[in-house]
Amino acid sequence: MAIKVLKKGLLRSKKEYVRRKNGKGMEVHTQLMKVMESEIAAIKRISEQLNTISVLEIIDDDGLADKLLIVMEYCELGQIIKWKEDKHLFEPAEWVSVQNGFVCEETIRKCIRDVATGLKFLHANGVMHRDIKP
Repeated sequence: MAIKVLKKGLLRSKKEYVRRKNGKGMEVHTQLMKVMESEIAAIKRISEQLNTISVLEIIDDDGLADKLLIVMEYCELGQIIKWKEDKHLFEPAEWVSVQNGFVCEETIRKCIRDVATGLKFLHANGVMHRDIKP
């Protein structure tokens, strides 16, 4: 399993002011409220589908020193490329097919296709991923 740790104190400190639904006055929403209300619900809804990482448990316990834990299925293969601190460059993971020192085109094509399919699935289920990285 893999565990994502969210610091509730940090999320509580990030605030935004929004107009009340009745249109009268403003109210404060913290990033923690947003995570609890929308992101956790989306994670639960999406993780029930096939070909997604399963969320095994969400732990919000006062005894955990102000942390919110998301326990997920562990993905054994991990990243396609890894940052090598000692060489200051990215290198393909051991399991990735390489040609002339580069990740082979077929692997790149499959990864891009998988990401696009995943994003299409998220969008079809009303979820927008706001942290896509190259």
